[in-house]
Amino acid sequence: MAFSIRGVIEALPVMPLHSMAGSWLRAVELLLSTQTPDERAAAELMIRLMHEEWDRRRAAPREGDLAEHWPVEAKDRPGSPMSAHGYHVGRRSDLPTVTRHDILRRCVEEPLMPAFPPEALAEWGAPHSVMRLKAVLDLIDNQIRSNFTQADKQTAVREWRADLRFLHGLYGDRAGVRWPAMEDRQVRFVG
Repeated sequence: MAFSIRGVIEALPVMPLHSMAGSWLRAVELLLSTQTPDERAAAELMIRLMHEEWDRRRAAPREGDLAEHWPVEAKDRPGSPMSAHGYHVGRRSDLPTVTRHDILRRCVEEPLMPAFPPEALAEWGAPHSVMRLKAVLDLIDNQIRSNFTQADKQTAVREWRADLRFLHGLYGDRAGVRWPAMEDRQVRFVG
């Protein structure tokens, strides 16, 4: 293992949230790789204990936990709960598709880390809720709409559309969900 799960678990109560975000992503990657049952169980335990720590920090916020206070060297200060969990696309991202999709699934189904003010996270709804799914879809759709005419963003746009198709495959039959367009559009590039 590239990092000590036991060490991370022991450090959770004092670990800065931006460090916990990186450890969370490594645990997700470990779960997706072919590991022993003991390693998988340890990674699952680590994620569960992180969720418990996030609950404690929601109840008693710590200075420096909000993304706006994360150090500049943290992988970009996240602009959304999804990016706080490591979700990135395009040329800047080194995430394999399977990891990106698992992050998306977890952003819909699991608690979000308290890297944003409670009123901002309230707009994302509860885990497994239609409100949470809509928040994820809206963020991706807004990114596509903002970037699809930019020639240098086409890799990102293709990956966002693939992510929408992945999410539709998981949650497509949910009532009350308007699905964004997932097809490629013919556009004239600018910039």
